[in-house]
Amino acid sequence: MPSKKYVKSEGGVNLRVRFTDKPITGWGGLVVMSKWFAKIGVAKVAEEIFGAFEPGSNRGYKPWELIVSFMAAIYMGANRVAHVDLLRHDAPVRAMFALARVPSASSLLRFFRKFNLKHVSVLMPEWNRRMMERARDRFSAGGETLDLDSSVFERYGGQEGSKKGYNPRKPGRPSHHPIFAVAAGAKWVLHLWLRGGDTVSASRAVDFIRETLNNKPRWLNIADVRADSGFFSGKVFDFLERARIPYTIVARANAVVREAVLGITDWAEIAAGIEIGETDYRAADWKKARRVVAVRQKLEERPKAQGRLFPECHAYRHQMLVTTRQDGAVEVWRHYNKRADVENRIKEWKDDFFMRGFAMNKFHATEATLWMVAMAFNITEWFRSTVMDKAASASRLMTMRIKNFICGGWLGFESGHLVLRINARSKLKEWIENSLLFLDSFSLPIAAH
Repeated sequence: MPSKKYVKSEGGVNLRVRFTDKPITGWGGLVVMSKWFAKIGVAKVAEEIFGAFEPGSNRGYKPWELIVSFMAAIYMGANRVAHVDLLRHDAPVRAMFALARVPSASSLLRFFRKFNLKHVSVLMPEWNRRMMERARDRFSAGGETLDLDSSVFERYGGQEGSKKGYNPRKPGRPSHHPIFAVAAGAKWVLHLWLRGGDTVSASRAVDFIRETLNNKPRWLNIADVRADSGFFSGKVFDFLERARIPYTIVARANAVVREAVLGITDWAEIAAGIEIGETDYRAADWKKARRVVAVRQKLEERPKAQGRLFPECHAYRHQMLVTTRQDGAVEVWRHYNKRADVENRIKEWKDDFFMRGFAMNKFHATEATLWMVAMAFNITEWFRSTVMDKAASASRLMTMRIKNFICGGWLGFESGHLVLRINARSKLKEWIENSLLFLDSFSLPIAAH
């Protein structure tokens, strides 16, 4: 069919539309992230770790091509495997990440469906350790606080392992119930498990913590553990005490705990409407009593206060923390409150990295995508803290997409060299230029190589 000129006049505007074959992108700012990938060796390490997935023919995709394509598509907003077409149709972004070709959605699905229990329990932690070695200076020499948390990912269709259980967003909807371990200071995912939706947080919690400790690099010290009431278990407390790791874990508000907290007579006011006290509590199956720091907030003064509302005391909301820390009660409470950051990270994984969107039907295939998204987050967080200034480093990925990654770019040649010409506003242009200059001089510690 012969081409026709298209002219649309509306509102006094005469807009003419033409088509071009020039390789143009709307993601020019991703060139900084692609340089970061190259500097920290994402493709190199992935290729070494996932050698078992090497294709049987030259036409197949290498593991690093599949993994980098998946991550790059996430940065572009993909929330399903099928959305990898965002990258397939964008020659400049492919060039940024050194991708001569991009796998189709079906190729990615086949790749993830090769993962079994051994792959997700051995290869994924090994990949994480290798990247942690390269990012070693991000972790506190004095030890990291280990934050434990879980989430609910509702599922549709016949997803293996999805079952009906606790689901506050959509009660009755089958779901998965993943569990995460995060190094709080470095904001780095150390470990994760995918679990069925009918699994409670404390189920195999000791095994998960033990595996987290076994999988971490030997040089990384865990200074203490924080967790919500899902990990309130005498077995968890016994394990951490044997490992000599201090902990602060929210107590479940059962009748015996309520009785112990309501029996506190020495409450100290630490702020308007906030009081703190201490007591000891021993469950029937515990060998000893443990310290409980209790905080109560007066609803009259703090109507939006979080915590448990006891039927015996409607004037306050209570929070109870079982702890082995030796700090004062106020310091214990303030230290625990910093755990809220891991909840913010989980929101980012869900809403910005689209972690819950990649369901593969097969259980371990889905778990592999969770690991891939977690590694994309770790790499991004390392990027934010290293390349971006302090104010911008707090930006979520969604903000980075809009402020840093979206800008026009045209791929062309200059003196025989491939060149990306970027059309960016002044502030974004300055950020891209400064970031590229920084990355040109950036190098990993010698030990990481």
